[in-house]
Amino acid sequence: ASGLLHYFSSSSVLAPVFQSQRQEFSLLANADYLPLDGDIRFPSGKAFPGELYDLSLGGLYRRQLDNGWIAGGFLRVGSPSDEPFHDADEISVNASAFLRLPSGGKNAWLLLLNYDNHRDFLGGSPIPGAAYWWEPNDQFQALVGMPLFSARYKPWKDTTLNFTYMYPRNIFARATQRLVKPLAVFAGFEWSNQRWFLVDRSHREDMLYFNQKKWLAGASYTLTPGVDLELTGGWAFDRNFFVGEGYGDRDQERVDLDNGAFLKAQVVYRF
Repeated sequence: ASGLLHYFSSSSVLAPVFQSQRQEFSLLANADYLPLDGDIRFPSGKAFPGELYDLSLGGLYRRQLDNGWIAGGFLRVGSPSDEPFHDADEISVNASAFLRLPSGGKNAWLLLLNYDNHRDFLGGSPIPGAAYWWEPNDQFQALVGMPLFSARYKPWKDTTLNFTYMYPRNIFARATQRLVKPLAVFAGFEWSNQRWFLVDRSHREDMLYFNQKKWLAGASYTLTPGVDLELTGGWAFDRNFFVGEGYGDRDQERVDLDNGAFLKAQVVYRF
């Protein structure tokens, strides 16, 4: 299919509400909008939704305990759907409890318990997670565990290499080179997916999946302290929509999209 996707709009906010030496509380908000164009239908003949949304609001709390451990929790409630908040079946809930246990120097164990009815594996089931944060020096940091692996390496002062893998099919890899103080260039690869609850789906457990891979390159410019302008372009490929309970259903009710170039602009503001 060609002509199905034209642009994607996304806004995210993480705003601290209360901070002290021992505890912190922040609010989270996100709004994604994806308009779909073209006379596209699923293989069954069912019409494609004209618009897709992902609206959510949540909070993050963490506190340092007397023994040096850090405990906290995260809650986000939203509605990824073609008709947000139509009823309870289009509501997503993502809740986590976590604990950070120091392990000498800057190293630490991280323990996690997560519930997410919108997850792309074992959705609606609580799952535990464990990882080890290893920071032997200022040039290298890594988070090794399940369900993720992440590493950051600075081989030279102005060069940074980042890699993140989130089970089962999410990859982020980027190399960044700072040219002068306000300007940096980067190149990388991303493999990601998004999911929505369609109002007229046949089975409550079904979701509309969108998968894509991207080669990308771009530049980031610091306008003022805390405000960055980022321009990214590249090539998107292996793009498809399908309806099912999981990735194993990717060959049913599937629509493949043509490969194509993309361009993205975003402004990042940090408190």
